[in-house]
Amino acid sequence: QESIKVMVSQVDDYDYGNPICQDVKIMYKDGDQYSDRIVEGFKTMFAFFYRAQSMTITLASLKTHTSILLYSGRFSYAEIPKSPNISSHHGCYWNPVCVESS
Repeated sequence: QESIKVMVSQVDDYDYGNPICQDVKIMYKDGDQYSDRIVEGFKTMFAFFYRAQSMTITLASLKTHTSILLYSGRFSYAEIPKSPNISSHHGCYWNPVCVESS
């Protein structure tokens, strides 16, 4: 739900950072140069849609450079126990070479 809210809020910000269109890519200023490795969240995606609508980039470029990221959860390394207290009926704890015997 939160990702959708962020995406909708960035629809009108497609021109954020004054991107240029070069070699069918959206590029942002990086120091003295422009780079296509900079992504401004959904703003970059909407910049591609805007440029495709105005025929500045091709439909193939639009398909190649756009996607929607949906977050399905969060992970915290801080919540992993430092010494796991996991018991096993075979005596294997966190040993990747431990093979179950029959």
